[in-house]
Amino acid sequence: MITVITPPQPFVTPADIPGSHAVDDPVITAMIAAAVGEIDGPYGWLGRSIGKQTLEVAGYWSNWWISLPLPPIIRIVSAHFTDTAGIETEIDTASYFNRREAIVFTQGAPFFRHCTSLRVRYEAGFSQEDGTGPIPPQVKQAVIMSVQNMKALAAENLFLRSEQVEGVGTFTYTVSEQAGSIIRNTAERLLRGLKVQRT
Repeated sequence: MITVITPPQPFVTPADIPGSHAVDDPVITAMIAAAVGEIDGPYGWLGRSIGKQTLEVAGYWSNWWISLPLPPIIRIVSAHFTDTAGIETEIDTASYFNRREAIVFTQGAPFFRHCTSLRVRYEAGFSQEDGTGPIPPQVKQAVIMSVQNMKALAAENLFLRSEQVEGVGTFTYTVSEQAGSIIRNTAERLLRGLKVQRT
């Protein structure tokens, strides 16, 4: 299970969208959020993180490594395990390290003998300052083109799906089937090369 702990900061604003509207136009802002939500993070079809965000994956793995979804991975924030008594404990950073798109636990780490579940929090997304590089220009262009296409639809075609973000509250950013199809068709032409291939 993947949880969004800290959502990504916007990388497209209403000022980036051609046309006559306020720089803080709420309808354009909602369209941008919808377009980004269709490609970015756990609900996006691209299978990766675009804007820098904090994610958490939880479950049980018997391997000494866990593949972290939604790359690029910036860093591991923390890792916890729950023991057979139901007590959760933070895992010492000496017992794991980040290798590409996975967390790897040190062979023989003692917590594994009593572990019933793991919880890993990590940062992901494109970030020049964190070493994963800038957001690819075609991503921003795909969002702008998607919003331009959505502007041709009635605002009612945008509807909302809730997402709970720990410590922040609930926010929403999904679209109708018609608007979603427009976003996807527009974005796929530009972003096909960035899609994560699931094995």
